[in-house]
Amino acid sequence: MINLLFLQISVFFSRDTNLETIILNAIDNAQKTIDISIYSFWGSPTADNIKNAIINAKNRGIRIRIIAENYIANSNSNSYPYISQIINSGIPVLFDSTTNIGYGCQYNSGYLNHQKFIVIDSQIVILGSFNLTYNALNVDANDLVIINDKNFANRFIKEFEMIWGGNGNIPNTSHCKFQNYKSNLGNNTFYYNTPIVDSMKVFFSPTGNTYNVLASLISKAQSSIYIALSKFTLCNYRDSLYPKKNFSYFVVDYGTWNDKPAMNIRGLNITPDPYCTNFPWQPPGNILLDNVPNNGLLHYKFAVFDRYIVLTGSMNWTFSGAYRNDEVVLVIYSNYIANKYFNEFSKRWQEAGGQSNTKEYINIKDGNLVIKNYKGSIEIYSIDGKLIRKVLINNDFQIKLQKGIYIVKAEKLRKFIVVP
Repeated sequence: MINLLFLQISVFFSRDTNLETIILNAIDNAQKTIDISIYSFWGSPTADNIKNAIINAKNRGIRIRIIAENYIANSNSNSYPYISQIINSGIPVLFDSTTNIGYGCQYNSGYLNHQKFIVIDSQIVILGSFNLTYNALNVDANDLVIINDKNFANRFIKEFEMIWGGNGNIPNTSHCKFQNYKSNLGNNTFYYNTPIVDSMKVFFSPTGNTYNVLASLISKAQSSIYIALSKFTLCNYRDSLYPKKNFSYFVVDYGTWNDKPAMNIRGLNITPDPYCTNFPWQPPGNILLDNVPNNGLLHYKFAVFDRYIVLTGSMNWTFSGAYRNDEVVLVIYSNYIANKYFNEFSKRWQEAGGQSNTKEYINIKDGNLVIKNYKGSIEIYSIDGKLIRKVLINNDFQIKLQKGIYIVKAEKLRKFIVVP
């Protein structure tokens, strides 16, 4: 984890890291409270491990509150055995509809509690595209972001307790609110005076104007857009991306490959409908069908704009995602975090059969910064902004650095590197 003065942030991707272990460690290390929002929760041994960790936390005196999508309260659901055992252990669970187990909230719009987040000790927030399932954490392509910042966590607590109906240990079913019954609580922007993260914004569908958040990011992009999506059905986003088609790149899951936006971006003509006119791109856009190993889903909902802004979270690019479901959208303004997501996009792009569209010339080997086949000026800074070395390179360059995080500036590239 990277120490950023008042902020700690880590980003993990399931194809590289065991997300289950990260979640279990967070639950096991909780000292006082755990608040969880669940959409899906099944698959041995993962769901058993998480269920047991939650129950063990409750037994050692941790206050636990859970909000959940109501379909997992159905006895026919794969999630039912796990959530029912949690309820039977005495942990309160509030569902977004009246149910036969736990607590049910009648103040809902009939859509989904699709947000996925965990708040530990009112201090640490874990969010992303993942569900609490074996496939999501071990097979599919998902991201998980850990943010350690009390002010940021407090925004999630306020959202959680609005849904919960109060700040008590047990939900108040007279005041609980899901979906369009919720209010927009505002207080969405968090500024950080650090070299790595400039600021972050968080928004909650359907009352948090998440549609316009994404539309604005697309509109303002100047040089590059990299998009990895599980679902993409909103044609307005397709149309706003068209003027930027030459520098927009898409990897999408099979589940949306034949939806209208993806088909139109592929240049295909399909039957129009009242909700979405037909608009095939000519020439076709830069779009590939994912090829996640072991038949895994590309479950991401992220985009990287201008190698500086990352949009991620639980919201699919659909009408329901923006206007109906309970969702979380996180926007991070950071060259460092954007580079992590760009590298993940590049892996999935090449995995899908695409060619790398960037020339990476910076490598780290045995504590050395190595630059190959580069002509021009290079500046190396410490993480606190102190200039360490400025050099004009004609071909190759190598420098020994102490373990740590450095900033390398080369022409228009600003790249963070971690020396092992």
